[in-house]
Amino acid sequence: MRTACGLWIATILTLGLCSAGVATVEGQRQQGCGQGQATGNPHCNSRQCTLSASPINFGVYNMFDTQALDSVGELSVQCSSAGSVKVSLGAGSFGTLLSRLMKTTAGPDSLSYQVYLDQSRQAIFGDGSSGTSVATMPSSQTAVIRMYARLAPLQFVRAGDYADGLLATFSF
Repeated sequence: MRTACGLWIATILTLGLCSAGVATVEGQRQQGCGQGQATGNPHCNSRQCTLSASPINFGVYNMFDTQALDSVGELSVQCSSAGSVKVSLGAGSFGTLLSRLMKTTAGPDSLSYQVYLDQSRQAIFGDGSSGTSVATMPSSQTAVIRMYARLAPLQFVRAGDYADGLLATFSF
């Protein structure tokens, strides 16, 4: 966790692609605010937020299918008071923001996939660098970000379970 007066950032591993489970993190935006700094400083309050995720699960992949395999996951943010929240998504354990990869423990093979913020799968969900986009939640106490994922077709790999872990970061 990195903190500074005026900005609270919590980082967690939130997704297990092709696996089940939900990760949750809670935090307060008051750490890093020294005594006397909190008075009159709107960034040093006690707003609390919780981030949870439902995993992206592609199911069974047919490497001879000429169509991409799509899936959807969600990130949910719930805060104790209203205010905007920005959420970014890391590159994953094996690839880059523009070329995410899932790997298997059964060998050197990997599957290329991507996560998007829009249903048309044009805006890559990332950290705002390299042409990627971050999600900005409205000024409400609860919001859900839908993550639209796509597994590229015609990837000739060994049979097995493929997975990646993504790091979600939220700031307010």
